[in-house]
Amino acid sequence: RDIYSQNPLDYTSEDEFHFNVVYTASNGTEFTDRVILSLADTLIATASLEAEESDQIIINISDLDASNVYSTLNPGGVFTVIDTNNIFQLQGNQIIANQEFRLGQQNRYNFQLLYSHNGIQHTENIQVDLTRFLQSQGTFTTKEAENILISNNDFTHLNDYAMDNPGGTYQLSGPDAALFGVNSSGTVYSLNEKDFDDQQSYNLRLDYTVGGKTFSSTFVLDLEDTLGGQANLSVEEAQSVIVQGSVLTSLQAYAAKDGNQGSFRLLEQGDFDKFTIANDGTLTSIGELRMADKPILDIYVEYNSGTIDNYIEHIELTLTPTSYDHSRSNYSATESGTVVIIPQINQFLEAYAAADNYAGRFEVSQSPYTSEPDYNFFNIDSTGRITSKGRMDFEEGQTEFEVTVFYHHSSGTKKYTDYRRLEIINDPRDDNNLALEGIDISTREGAAEAAEFLNEVIVRISSAQAHLGAIENRFTHNVDNLSMNILNSEQANGRILDADYATESTRLARSQILNQAATDMLVGANQAKQNLLMLLQ
Repeated sequence: RDIYSQNPLDYTSEDEFHFNVVYTASNGTEFTDRVILSLADTLIATASLEAEESDQIIINISDLDASNVYSTLNPGGVFTVIDTNNIFQLQGNQIIANQEFRLGQQNRYNFQLLYSHNGIQHTENIQVDLTRFLQSQGTFTTKEAENILISNNDFTHLNDYAMDNPGGTYQLSGPDAALFGVNSSGTVYSLNEKDFDDQQSYNLRLDYTVGGKTFSSTFVLDLEDTLGGQANLSVEEAQSVIVQGSVLTSLQAYAAKDGNQGSFRLLEQGDFDKFTIANDGTLTSIGELRMADKPILDIYVEYNSGTIDNYIEHIELTLTPTSYDHSRSNYSATESGTVVIIPQINQFLEAYAAADNYAGRFEVSQSPYTSEPDYNFFNIDSTGRITSKGRMDFEEGQTEFEVTVFYHHSSGTKKYTDYRRLEIINDPRDDNNLALEGIDISTREGAAEAAEFLNEVIVRISSAQAHLGAIENRFTHNVDNLSMNILNSEQANGRILDADYATESTRLARSQILNQAATDMLVGANQAKQNLLMLLQ
C-alpha cells in the first residue's frame, strides 16, 4: 500500500505533483483520495566535472544545473565560492582558477558553490577531475640562421604525451608549414635559411597522433635579428695580407640595408692592432704576418649606421704556409716503444734540405698551435729523422703532439718551417702486454723509473681485474637465472604430472564404484530368483 516514485524527483525540475489514490472494496465500491505532493529543496547538490590539464580552469555557473536552476527560481541572491585551498575564485558568472594543473601533481579538486537568498543557502559540492590534455600553445624565439631546429624536448607537454604513448606519428601544419619539416622523432627544422628581414614570425602546429587520438601543439616561432656574424677565412702568410671587404658577405649584406650610408671600424679586441680598415671594409695588415708568430688571428669589425642598429662581425683569420718555405703536416703513428718520423714523408722539407745538400741543420722546437712544450718528447738528428725520447703509450700517455721542425739553410739567411702534428693510435695487440722486460733496477735511476712503471702496471691490472669481475658477475647472474628457470620448469612439470595422477585416480575410483554397484545389483537379482523358487517349492 506504499506509494513510491518510479524515477528520481528533483525540486529544480518540478516541485509539485497531483494524483489520485483509489481503493476498491471486495463488493466493488471504490474510495478515492486526491493527493497533492509538494517537494522541498534539499538545498544540497553535487556536481562532477572533468577538465583537461591546463594553466587555467574556467567553470560557467550556467553549466552547474542545480545552482543555475535554484538561482533562476530564486532571483536576487548572492553566489559565494568556498575553497579551503583558495584556488578557485568567483569572478562574475564564472569560477576561475589560475595555476598550473597537471595530473602528475594532483588529479582531483573539490570546492563548494553557495547561493544565499532570503536567509536560505543552497550548497553545491563541486568535484573537478583532471584528464590528460591534448593541446598546448607556446612561443619560441631564436636568432635568424641558415638552419633552425626546435627539438621535440622543447614541446614539453606534447613530448610528455608522446613518451607516455609511444608509436605515434608527427605531422606539421599551419600557415607556414611549407617552410618547415618534422622528422620521426618530432624535431621541427627549417627547409631553408630564415632571415629576420624577410619574415619575423611563423605560425605552426605540430600534431602527434597515436591510437586514434591527436595531441596538438600550436606555436609561434619568432626570429631575432642577430646583429652579428662569424666569418672564417684563410690567407697565406705574407709581408702584407689583404682581406677584401667583399668577402665579408654578412657584413656587406647588412650594410646594404641602409644603402651603405654607414661606416666600418675595427673594435679594440683581439688582434685589431695588426690591421687597418678602409671605407669599404677591406682589411690590410700592418707589416708582415707569419704563422710562427700567431697562426690564427681574431678581428672584430663593426658597421655603424644612423638609421639601423650597429652590426658586429667576428672574423677568424687563419694563416696558411706559403708554398715555398712553410708547410703544415699531419701524421699518425701506432703506439710503440719508439716512434720514428723520417724526413722523406714531407716532400717539401726533403726537397729544401736536398737542394742545400743537407749542409744546414735541423731543429725541433715549440709549436704556435699549442702552449705545451711537446718538442721535449723528441730528438732530431742531422738527417731530419725525428725519434721519440721514450715509449709512446696510447692508454697511459699523451696521444697528440704539436711541434715545429726547422731546417736552417747553410747560408744562415733563410730556413724552412714545418708545423707538424702527430697523433698516437692505439695498438690493441699490446693492451694486455705489461712490458716488464724493459725494467732495469741495476741503477738508482732505473729503480725509480721501475717503481713508477710498476705502479702503472698495477693500475692496469686492477682495471683489467675490475673488467673481468664485471664479466664474471654477468655470467654468474645468467647462470643463476637459467638455474631458476630450470627449477621453475621442473616444478611446473611436477604440478602437471600430479594433476594427471589425481585425475586418473579419480577415474579408477569411479570405475571401481560402478563395478561394485553392478555386482551388488546382480547378487540382489539372483537372490530374488532363489527366494521365488523356494516359495514355489
